[in-house]
Amino acid sequence: MKQTVKYSNRYGDDYTFTAQENGTILWEGPFDYYRVLYDPETEQITAIDPSGGPFISTGFPFRYLDTDKKITALEWINEPKAVTIILE
Repeated sequence: MKQTVKYSNRYGDDYTFTAQENGTILWEGPFDYYRVLYDPETEQITAIDPSGGPFISTGFPFRYLDTDKKITALEWINEPKAVTIILE
């Protein structure tokens, strides 16, 4: 069974974090307004910040599910808008 945690930000927007079978996390929610930060050398996404949060960045522990593993990469999914979070 996949573990899913719901996060409500300060604007009342609901996001979910769902552990996937392959060890990644699927982050879903209303990504209507957000900022994406990139590493200029690698052009890889280093952080995603939807309006109202949560701010998620590589290099920091992922604490929304039962893990303290660090986030090593973020991959944007266009349709539907979502993010794959890759842990160490």
